[in-house]
Amino acid sequence: MELSEKKKRNRYHPAQDFLDRLFRFIRKPIGSYALFLFLITVVGCTRDSRWTTETHPGKKEIKHVIEGIEGEKGVVYGSPHSFPQIPMRRRLRPCCTLGEKDRTTAGEVLYPGNIFENIRAISTMGVHEYDSGTTLTGTSGDPAIFSDEENNGLVYTCRGGFIDTAQVRDYADWTVLLTTRFGRKLRKGTIFHLPKMGGSVEIQLKPIPQGLLTHLNHRTLAILLARWAAGKLAVWHEIATWYGWSCVSEYPELSSAFSPEDFYSKLLGIKLAAAIAARHLERSENLYNRSMTLWLEEALKHLGATDHKTGRAAAFDVKGVWWDDSKPVGTIDYLLRRKLDMGTVVRPWLLRPKSKWLTSALKRQCGPNPTPAPLHNPESVREINFADWVTLKFTVSGNMSRMAPFHKLGKTFTQEQFDEILSEIRKQLYERFGSDADKPYPVEKTDGKKSGSKKSITVKHIEGKSLNTKESDDQPQKGADEATEESDNQPTTDTDGVGTEQQGGSAK
Repeated sequence: MELSEKKKRNRYHPAQDFLDRLFRFIRKPIGSYALFLFLITVVGCTRDSRWTTETHPGKKEIKHVIEGIEGEKGVVYGSPHSFPQIPMRRRLRPCCTLGEKDRTTAGEVLYPGNIFENIRAISTMGVHEYDSGTTLTGTSGDPAIFSDEENNGLVYTCRGGFIDTAQVRDYADWTVLLTTRFGRKLRKGTIFHLPKMGGSVEIQLKPIPQGLLTHLNHRTLAILLARWAAGKLAVWHEIATWYGWSCVSEYPELSSAFSPEDFYSKLLGIKLAAAIAARHLERSENLYNRSMTLWLEEALKHLGATDHKTGRAAAFDVKGVWWDDSKPVGTIDYLLRRKLDMGTVVRPWLLRPKSKWLTSALKRQCGPNPTPAPLHNPESVREINFADWVTLKFTVSGNMSRMAPFHKLGKTFTQEQFDEILSEIRKQLYERFGSDADKPYPVEKTDGKKSGSKKSITVKHIEGKSLNTKESDDQPQKGADEATEESDNQPTTDTDGVGTEQQGGSAK
């Protein structure tokens, strides 16, 4: 009897054995991480999309597929109903200041001891979430909602320099939103407003004639116009933050306006979203989020994303050259160099490492001479000037409207005045930080001296409060050789694969 009971107890139970093994695996660190990823995937796949589109074809499309001749002119591919109704964005992702700091400001208060770890590696990039961030001024909704899954930060890449993944995601979201807004209204035109960003923002789309829709198919034209408009919105964001606007009023963004990585990162997001839309991958929110997650990861790989340790070393390598660790984050003097080139070709700033360790690490991960990856930012395609069909109108008020050059331009202006505004900003930048402050490294003068020493002046931001500066004799980093950038006003016909094929083509 006792022998029979013992056999029963020792009998093999497959289900029980599986559960025992599973629990032992979960107790391990790798098991806990695997379970976390599984739950995130399940939640992400079961979440209801805020938008979706029907895949039911229209009568004209069916007729063309059955009766049309391949390559026949006069056929408009796509229709307004093929674009989903994506909800207006209400948030921006407030990230990330170049460098790593142990002090920051909130309004007039200085908070010591808050360490901001901004550097990321490609392995830590999280899942994209449309319109993640903090609530913008003048919009309704839950404030200060951040996606823990995105884990945004700065990634140093071999060919693209520093990439701010929050900026990439933000302007991908703007691009896909504008694509669908334009796509649904190309034939009739439309006027709509975006959330306030340093003032009111209005976008006007003129009705597109049938001839133009047959020259470039419906979807392609919507993407190209949206990509151009998102680029102008990106320029305005830099302008607005230079004059003191911030998405969270308590945390000034003066230290991030025209940061070396900003516009390149924004443009990268715009190009990724354009390629995603060209493949109809924005037709539901879940599909767009998954696509953006994958495309961002592959883009970082293509640009040569470095590991976390190398990225941190890269940030500290330009301390004292690009950013000043003696100044709190949020103040205008924190960032020593600003990148104002926003033309048709945008080139990244790559490091010239000083330390032997960083030199070796970059050589190992990037090769001996990594070539920069310029991003094209065309104003026209196939003799179609985008500004002829889309206008961005901005209206500023308060102290900002009384500052140069707005006191002469007037409170309301369009993207056509950006060159004049940027010229004034460049003048202010030179007066405060020196005549080479828009270059990655100090420029040698003909007499052998280096330009770029600060001047004792006072610059006022949007709040009307003076930002006092001290007389500085700080010398530029020794050993930096002369650096000049190529002209960014070269014409280009690059379309990211959305302007040459009927269904979108391939992205570069």
